[in-house]
Amino acid sequence: MEVPNAATVLNYLNKKHGNILPEEKLFEIAVKLGADVPFFLKGGFAIGEGIGEKLTFLPKTLNEEIFIIYPNIKSDTKTVYSKVDKSILTNKGDLNIILSLINEYDIKKLEAYIENKLGDIALDLYPEIKEVYDFLNYLGFSAKVSGSGSCVYVIGKPTEEVEKAAAIKGWRLIKTKLK
Repeated sequence: MEVPNAATVLNYLNKKHGNILPEEKLFEIAVKLGADVPFFLKGGFAIGEGIGEKLTFLPKTLNEEIFIIYPNIKSDTKTVYSKVDKSILTNKGDLNIILSLINEYDIKKLEAYIENKLGDIALDLYPEIKEVYDFLNYLGFSAKVSGSGSCVYVIGKPTEEVEKAAAIKGWRLIKTKLK
């Protein structure tokens, strides 16, 4: 089961039964299903530690339009994680800068600090993801890979050129908002 789906099912079952489980118990169950599942129970901004199972949620939200392109290739999370060298992980010093920019709500400056080392690995492993990433950056977007791959996202709206390319290539284009 995909991570967001596992979180959705947990939330649904809990609500269907009158919210019998407190958030902390739901998180205990969620982490057993996958390290990312607790994040999808709540969403929003969070600082992840460990393998992503230790979360500190931040009381901030962004109200920005984004678009996501899925090039119809499924990246294998286990394979991507197996290529991680701990020396590439986020520097704790950068975390204070990122938190400050979130509090200032400066999306353009914040975007410069958004990084995804797993995404870099996925770009090396999956040429289909790299094609989307390179195409969007060529057009002047600041494209980012989501999680361990499969999707590439951009803060902003897609241009007509992006929409046409997605249709021609058979990429799935999703327009949504950060909340």
